[in-house]
Amino acid sequence: MPSLKFDPDGHRYYLGEQRLPSVTEVLEPLQLLDGIPPAVLEAARIRGQHVHTACHLMVHKQLEWATLDPQLVGYVAAAQKMIAECEVKVLVSEHRMADAGLKIAGTLDILGIMRRHTCLFDWKSTETMPRTAGPQTAAYDHLYRRTFGGRPMKRYGVQLKADGTYKLYPYEDPRDMTWFTSALNLWHWRNAA
Repeated sequence: MPSLKFDPDGHRYYLGEQRLPSVTEVLEPLQLLDGIPPAVLEAARIRGQHVHTACHLMVHKQLEWATLDPQLVGYVAAAQKMIAECEVKVLVSEHRMADAGLKIAGTLDILGIMRRHTCLFDWKSTETMPRTAGPQTAAYDHLYRRTFGGRPMKRYGVQLKADGTYKLYPYEDPRDMTWFTSALNLWHWRNAA
């Protein structure tokens, strides 16, 4: 199988020479259906990228807190607090994966052990949890199992708040992957050459 490449400037994935949509890109049009203005979504996307990068550094004990943008400190502190309070043993952070069959790629935020279960965690630095978080975590679970095998994992969205607090959202709806696959099929239909 060709190697997975990631272009950070365009936030694009390539499997060999074939461009694959990201999990987030596939679900993006559905967020517009929730009535959130595009400018608000864009600001949240940019903030989210910075929060993800800082959380990845924090997990690997490489974050220089003194140089962190003050507007991001609360979100990253919330992530650190969640990991400590929930006693999560982080196994993987910001791991890129692809499925050549479904023609999709994505980056898993955190995979860890919590209460003896392998769990998938997705960071969100938004005011409200998007309805797409369930299908998004199902897609990451699919990508991880497609790459490494194993059984379905427990899936969580972690709402990180600017005040340093967090809220954990479990996702257990067995239809989540079906919703994602439906969105993916529409993405491929819209983007067919």
